Amino acid sequence: MASLKKKNRDFNIARDGGLPHAEQFFGLPDIKDFNPSSDVVFVSIDLEVSREERSKAGVPLVREFGIATLDTRHLRCPASPSVAIKPILTQQFSTSHAFKDFLDCDVTDFKECVFAETFFVSQIDLPTTITTCLQIQDDISCNPHTLRNIVIIGHSIKSDLKILQRLGVDVYDTALVLAILDTDHIARKLLGPHSPTPMTCFKLGALLTELKCLYESSDLHNAGNDATYTLHALLMLVIRSSESRELGLMQRENLERLWAVARMELYDCQRWTPTRKSLGFYAPGSPVEGNLNAWTN
Repeated sequence: MASLKKKNRDFNIARDGGLPHAEQFFGLPDIKDFNPSSDVVFVSIDLEVSREERSKAGVPLVREFGIATLDTRHLRCPASPSVAIKPILTQQFSTSHAFKDFLDCDVTDFKECVFAETFFVSQIDLPTTITTCLQIQDDISCNPHTLRNIVIIGHSIKSDLKILQRLGVDVYDTALVLAILDTDHIARKLLGPHSPTPMTCFKLGALLTELKCLYESSDLHNAGNDATYTLHALLMLVIRSSESRELGLMQRENLERLWAVARMELYDCQRWTPTRKSLGFYAPGSPVEGNLNAWTN
């Protein structure tokens, strides 16, 4: 096993965020010297940590873990452009409460994920939960222990990877990771010079606005939401990049499939709708509520 010092300096995040790699996995190649299998699951992760509290070992206490996945097998299915299923699956875990804790409450200040039910997991069990989520079983393999290849995505993902390491979760030891992509780096490379407001760093809200991805600013800083929005951003970044160059017939068909998935996810799929009103900072009428086009988050 590599030393902690080596792990901390070797995350193997793809150069410039990994846009060419993402295009290759989606069947929209723009490079010749990178030819991985396209049979992968995109796995977007996000961690929300407490800046005030730390464990006895000095590790920041994780408040939430969110993960959103997109299986490329769905993109290759002939019916994928019109099939009425949600292409992106989201899971949300909280170390404080679960959704069901507030079923009898009319209002609560518990901020929920808008893409999935929130489940409780204790701090001590969180590393095991994260490991289980990253180990995606191959449901068409005869061997029940066969795992899928995954591509990990995050927005400014290096900080999340550091936290995972401090929790004892090394993604390379845990899962079959083919690549790690960073939508912040991709945005700086692809959009930075051409944005109406040139930026050296895109916060997630700013990136979603730039890409015209619908979101509520009050939903940000929730792990499940941010993981899902990051995957939305990746889809639109790949689409924008691919539309700017000439494609062959197969690549154009793959791009249309990707557009179909993006439209379905952004506009057609029913989202998880909490039944209770919010209190406090995220309450209706608060400064952050309803700001669909916020440039910062």
